[in-house]
Amino acid sequence: MVTKSSRQAAQAPESTELATLAKLAGSSYETLERELKATIATLEQQALRFETAIDNISQGICFFDAAERLILCNRRYAEIYRIAPEHLRPGRTLGEIVERRIAAGTSAMASDAYLAFARAVNSGTTLRNWTANLTDGRTIQICHQPMPDGGWVATHEDITELTANRLIVDERISLQTLIDWVPDYMWVKDTESRFVVANRAIASDSGKGKTSDMIGLTDFDLHAPELGRSFAPSSKACCAADSR
Repeated sequence: MVTKSSRQAAQAPESTELATLAKLAGSSYETLERELKATIATLEQQALRFETAIDNISQGICFFDAAERLILCNRRYAEIYRIAPEHLRPGRTLGEIVERRIAAGTSAMASDAYLAFARAVNSGTTLRNWTANLTDGRTIQICHQPMPDGGWVATHEDITELTANRLIVDERISLQTLIDWVPDYMWVKDTESRFVVANRAIASDSGKGKTSDMIGLTDFDLHAPELGRSFAPSSKACCAADSR
């Protein structure tokens, strides 16, 4: 016959074991909670560093998911397309953003055309890098990289000034090529008698390997003082031919 005291004696170890298990479970939960909080804090710090780095890049950057919704864009992207940051919150669709660009006069094409073009890039049926001529006159270089999950990341760089500089360089190269064909000496000097333009004929006979080696020099850098002074009267003129 089992007495009440014997039942209580049998239940006592069980209660002790349960209490121990409960204490261990609580301790384990607290440890996991601390580790989870530490992991979250680390990830938040990493995300902040990532966003800070993205915001300080000179190019505009945007990330979109497979549903064409904005994940993230940086400050430069907003500046390039002249859109207020509050209109570029995560979750905005590409269509909504293009409409904002159209309203700001910073779109290269109509909304439907742009969406079709972006989808063609993602599907691999058209080039991933292209230049867009915006309606406000600027030129933007875009590099579009599709992602395996169906989204994409794209960089946007304002190359308006660079394009203008290239045109100037191309014009200068064309002009230099033209005057280099002239067999006689051809040059232009500034008011201080320094060469600002010189053709191949005068550069070669002056002992310079390239016409660029002449730029900034005067006749006194190329000749003895007496001979240099003899060219002084014509130092401010552009000459097509010379008999020196």
